[in-house]
Amino acid sequence: DIIREAIIPKTVTSIEEDAFRDCTSFERYEVDPANPTYQTVDDGILCTGTTGSPEIVLSYPTARPGKSWSVPNHITEFEARSFIGTRHLQYLENLGNIVEVGIYAFRASSVSHLLWPESVTDMVDTMFLGSSLQTIILGPNVERIRTSSFHSCTKMRRIVLPESFDRMDKRPFRLTDNLTDVYFLGPPPSYWADTADPENGDFDYPFSPDSENTTLHY
Repeated sequence: DIIREAIIPKTVTSIEEDAFRDCTSFERYEVDPANPTYQTVDDGILCTGTTGSPEIVLSYPTARPGKSWSVPNHITEFEARSFIGTRHLQYLENLGNIVEVGIYAFRASSVSHLLWPESVTDMVDTMFLGSSLQTIILGPNVERIRTSSFHSCTKMRRIVLPESFDRMDKRPFRLTDNLTDVYFLGPPPSYWADTADPENGDFDYPFSPDSENTTLHY
């Protein structure tokens, strides 16, 4: 049988990071109101919080219906792997209060268009690995994109980098074969990681050779 719901009783106060990784049919979580650690928001999204109220998204159900989600104002963080493997979600709205996004947060997710939160300054390693991301506009305070942030985002077409952007780590766009446009709202970053290692397939240009048709717009 297909399992579509996880019920978390009040006695469960610790959940391992990958506990629901292969539960690709989950549509909602249900948490006992007496649980001191976990809560849900918007009828089934698993959260936790230091004050006893939901502040951190732990797991967005992979098969939850609907193409968009407007994030409640009291949510401030997306935990590591929080949107991993989502199948229907394409748009996230109201990200103004998000201050932290964890590693693998959008790995293999269905999110396709994203306006990045203003308060998040660092794109951590492998954040969008293998996702369906097509377009992303980074927030005005993003300073750095780390190694493999957008690795294997084969549907990615365009990215907008803010004026604050100043550091490009090693091969953040590896295997983004269809990336066509990179827009710089300021000057090019002062630090582009030295990737000149041809023997191991690395080159001194972060968008090559995976996308030969990438255009940089200054």
